[in-house]
Amino acid sequence: MGNRQLIIKRHFDAAHKLENYKGDCAELHGHRWEVEFHIKVEGLDNGIGFDFTDVKNDLDQILPDHKYLNEIISQPTAENIAEYMFDEAAKLYPISKVIVWETPECAATFCR
Repeated sequence: MGNRQLIIKRHFDAAHKLENYKGDCAELHGHRWEVEFHIKVEGLDNGIGFDFTDVKNDLDQILPDHKYLNEIISQPTAENIAEYMFDEAAKLYPISKVIVWETPECAATFCR
């Protein structure tokens, strides 16, 4: 017997800097962050686990769009942002994994 999951991809624009870091990321800079939310589907209603429109709208409310991430997350690395986004999304849905893409080539994952 298999399991079902939905994957919802969202994005937000935000700035950050890394404290005690030697390199360019120690300076204030921004990214268009991509976030993949993996949601466990435990049952279907008329073939649907969760309505995509509802999920997207709900998740958009927790995205720190146009924010300075250092004011929200201590040391906002991709790893720490992934954990933060997981915890926030888990208040709304049965999240299994969150992937935060800092660039198109580099991402961090958090799961429990």
